[in-house]
Amino acid sequence: MNQTIGQLVAARVTARGINHQTAATELGVSQTAFSAWAAGRSVPDEDRIPQLAEWLGMDIADVAMARYYSRSKRVTNLDEAFQVLGEIRSELVRLSARIDRLERLGDPGQ
Repeated sequence: MNQTIGQLVAARVTARGINHQTAATELGVSQTAFSAWAAGRSVPDEDRIPQLAEWLGMDIADVAMARYYSRSKRVTNLDEAFQVLGEIRSELVRLSARIDRLERLGDPGQ
């Protein structure tokens, strides 16, 4: 997937025919924050990825990758690139652990 968070949220807003204020309210963020995501000026915090994925109707991993793709487009040197790659790895490890915990909670037999 080579889409930014901005592209994903803008497409979802258009598809649903809603405005940024409605989308922001649904996600529990300010209109300013949501508009910044849609315009590509910022990305949501890591802890917002599961909720944003649900709102977008996408897998958490795909939204996490879009978040980092968004950030990587602004990388201007090799040191920043390695930092972003390290953050991607850390986020995927955290998300994987969270998914495992949620799956165990959903299945009492585990």
